[in-house]
Amino acid sequence: MKKFMAIFAALVMAIILAACDEDSNVTLNSETDAQIGKKAAVEAKTPITKRITIAHVIDFDGVKIPLTTTYAIDKSLANNWRFTYQSMVDLKLGVASLPDNLQLVVNNVYANVSLVSTKMSTNGVRQDSLNQNYSTLPQGGVSINAASDYEIPFQVEGINQNETSMTVINGYGSANTSRVTESDLRGRGVQGGKLNVVWTLLVKAGDRHFVKTVTDRIGLPYAAKE
Repeated sequence: MKKFMAIFAALVMAIILAACDEDSNVTLNSETDAQIGKKAAVEAKTPITKRITIAHVIDFDGVKIPLTTTYAIDKSLANNWRFTYQSMVDLKLGVASLPDNLQLVVNNVYANVSLVSTKMSTNGVRQDSLNQNYSTLPQGGVSINAASDYEIPFQVEGINQNETSMTVINGYGSANTSRVTESDLRGRGVQGGKLNVVWTLLVKAGDRHFVKTVTDRIGLPYAAKE
């Protein structure tokens, strides 16, 4: 009888968990470019993206240097950001024109995606971050000019892959180790994500180096409430 009750309790718990689970809406085909064992060779896919470009100007000794920053995400995530997904944000920096006596170098790029929420308990919780530093390169970074932009993919991990963020959301000291769902986040006031980016640039004039920074804060909205 005890064995039967234990099996019954386990079955009930499994049913409850299944009922509370949230569909991921992803498949192996949607999440991969190719699958080992199906074909020996395939052509790389070009993702369909939505992007935004922002114009910036930095001032150096009275010279205006026009820059553009561009951020792109998969089209399916536009106005439909997902914190539980592993996704890609493309970061690009370009310069429209540069005087012959100056060089522009990308020294560091820092980016993070965090939650924007009406509730203090979830607002600002970080989904993932990127910090790419080029200080050890001979010229202190990667050169860009009007013909050559700088571009880097930021692979954003799902929030459940960030143990610290899970702890913050579930509560410090809590025994709850359940994976966070989009419904959980919506229920706690989350409106979408914020992509924060800081570009650290070196303007080189002869043997002199000067530091300039460019910053952006980009919204990654949720879809209308489900």
